[in-house]
Amino acid sequence: MTVYRLRVVIAGISPLIWRRLEVAAGTTVAGLHAIVQAVFGWSGEHLHRFVIGGSEYGISYLGGPGRRPAGSPRRPSATRGRTVRL
Repeated sequence: MTVYRLRVVIAGISPLIWRRLEVAAGTTVAGLHAIVQAVFGWSGEHLHRFVIGGSEYGISYLGGPGRRPAGSPRRPSATRGRTVRL
């Protein structure tokens, strides 16, 4: 089985907060979401997004899209969420 080692970083936080994860190659973004929630001790109460290869996944602001391809315009945001860079 192929396993990927990821360094998950919360963007815009000082001091740096990060975790090293090993996940199966077949893990979906939804599965990765559940893993990240568990390793950071979160319970799903905050807005968040993943940035993977320049594309954004998740909801980082109210009314935000589930996926935004790299380079597409971002809607204005009054609420900041957590950004996890992979």
